[in-house]
Amino acid sequence: MSKPALYTVVADYGATGEGSTISVLYTRAYGAQSREQNALDAFKRQFGDWLAQGATVHEGAYFGYYEADFLVSPQLRQKLTEWADSDNQLRPGGLEVALSCHMNFS
Repeated sequence: MSKPALYTVVADYGATGEGSTISVLYTRAYGAQSREQNALDAFKRQFGDWLAQGATVHEGAYFGYYEADFLVSPQLRQKLTEWADSDNQLRPGGLEVALSCHMNFS
């Protein structure tokens, strides 16, 4: 079975008095390392080393994080799901979608 064409990296950071930040990167994960490491490296370039410390890498278009319903529109969700299909001839050659939301209620 071939490796997925798309990877999702998610970091959910929160600290008392600092609020909560969700950072998400959908990426094709090309590079010299494993695709998982390439995805994490792309996340680091986008969001920095600090948030990458607690990031998780998921194969495919992953929407299992709590904030997905308000960060990812139905249209974007559909396209990411289509592009995640490694056999899809219409997928883009390169892809990075970066999403982030910070909330502080203190």
